[in-house]
Amino acid sequence: MKLTTLIVDDDLVALSVHKAYIESFSKKYRVQTTIHTFSDITEEFHVFIAKQKIDLAILDIKINQTSGIAVAKKIQSLYPLTAIIFISNYAQYTFDAFELLAYGYLMKTVKQETFERLFVRTIHYLNSKKSNTSTSTLEFIYNRQKTVIKQHSICYIQKDDQRVNIITNISNFTVYESIKQLESRLCYFFIKAHSGLIINMNNILHIDGKRIIMNTGDIFDIPPSRMKKVNEVYKNFPKGLF
Repeated sequence: MKLTTLIVDDDLVALSVHKAYIESFSKKYRVQTTIHTFSDITEEFHVFIAKQKIDLAILDIKINQTSGIAVAKKIQSLYPLTAIIFISNYAQYTFDAFELLAYGYLMKTVKQETFERLFVRTIHYLNSKKSNTSTSTLEFIYNRQKTVIKQHSICYIQKDDQRVNIITNISNFTVYESIKQLESRLCYFFIKAHSGLIINMNNILHIDGKRIIMNTGDIFDIPPSRMKKVNEVYKNFPKGLF
């Protein structure tokens, strides 16, 4: 998934921290994010938003002398599907924010875990608006022919010696690419359980800490080195959307 993110905050420290969070979350969930930051509402800012479509806008509620609510209204008038998240020291603007159908309202100082959960939900929201999740495909060579399948049909991808097996809910495919090459082309809803296994989280029934129980009947052990990461990513993954 590709994401254009705008962050506006007159507090330069907060601006830097929130940018670092989005970069970290994007890497973790395999989202190709382009981030644009502004610390004031200038002519340059207005020129930018007039030309650049924005998927996610993270706004301070007060940007020097400018209202973040007014900025959000301007962005929404240009790009109605933009997800707006407000970050503020002021709780009294919550009602105004949600009148705009803002996707989130976080109080400073933002906890990374809270921000991450909201980021993941925002990815799903944007995907549902764009209808990208059900149409994302994976292309590979199978039996010397180019083959294209929908990514949401994949249950898991598993390394088998020099080959890689792509297990779907319809059939299985054996390919001779590396699992790393395939991983680079997958959507955010896949998680690497270990070096030889990538799982579609929509097909996970339960994780008991050390094992992944799949709706296919398969059970996979999680190595200690991946246990914390797998459990954390799955915990933040919205369940039952597809």
